[in-house]
Amino acid sequence: MRSLLEINLGHLQENYLTIRDFSKKEIIAVLKDNAYGHDLIHVGQVLSSLNVKMIAVATLEEAITLRKNLIFTPILLFERTSSYRILSNYRITIALQSLDHLKELVKANYPLSIHLELETGFNRYGILEHELEEALDLISHSPLLLKGIFTHYACEESYEKQKEIFYRVINKIPFRPRLLIHGESSRFITKGDSFTNAIRIGMALYGIHDELNLKPVMKLSSKVLRCKKITKGEKVSYNQEEVKEDGYILTLGIGYGDGWKLSYPTIGYYKNHELFQIGITNMDSLMLFSKFPISVGEDIELLGEHLPLQILLNRYQVSPYDFFSSLSYRITKVFTKKNS
Repeated sequence: MRSLLEINLGHLQENYLTIRDFSKKEIIAVLKDNAYGHDLIHVGQVLSSLNVKMIAVATLEEAITLRKNLIFTPILLFERTSSYRILSNYRITIALQSLDHLKELVKANYPLSIHLELETGFNRYGILEHELEEALDLISHSPLLLKGIFTHYACEESYEKQKEIFYRVINKIPFRPRLLIHGESSRFITKGDSFTNAIRIGMALYGIHDELNLKPVMKLSSKVLRCKKITKGEKVSYNQEEVKEDGYILTLGIGYGDGWKLSYPTIGYYKNHELFQIGITNMDSLMLFSKFPISVGEDIELLGEHLPLQILLNRYQVSPYDFFSSLSYRITKVFTKKNS
């Protein structure tokens, strides 16, 4: 084991309950991209045990994986697929991407549950406002079951305008009280509104939010594979960075092959000492400089209590989405249920 990801499922549970109690809405938990690197199955099992209203995934493969691991919570699939029999057999709800997508589903003639996405300004997917009447008519004359309606907000600057459009469009639907209506995402939990009854949550589940008191779910450490004494003037790694003082080079078992990007100016923590990278990151390793020797096999913290994620994101100039989703399957995961 070269590096270790510790996933605290106790913190995941606390975060979910905090968000649910604060929002007072149904929760749609976004578990796409392997639950943002936290592990689709373990995260899905925890949230299913808490009776989360729905789980959202990016791909059909993710949805099938949840079902095969006996997670029977309703699933919302964002991917467009023509595997209608599988969707029906596994009871997977489809997010409609466009009017053409809807026509394709109507033609397939399967009794699938759907959520209708509205285009309010993101300009990626969704039914346009002037297409709504046609869309509702198509659904009413098909075996499709409309269970929800939603939109995707782009950013702080467009939030109010998009929310206004969303409110106006859903008010054209006479049976909207029967639908699951969701617009917010993790970024907008504390803004809230009075016309949605559900909220989609991704990053906040894993402890990323500026206002709510949420807890980090992930901790990352890497083992020292080699400790070598080095003198001022010697050079390190492919870029031959020069050592500025006598000390020790620590080789850690993590590199860009593990999803630890070349661009990260890595900082490590060990027993009240911060250790800084020297040389560029290799495919399977990187090097830190230390003024004192550290034994082979010792763990160096790369993310955790002493190196909080927000500090690292600022230092590495990367988004949490990019950071989490980049981490490779090569890094060993362990799961705990510690609460604090």
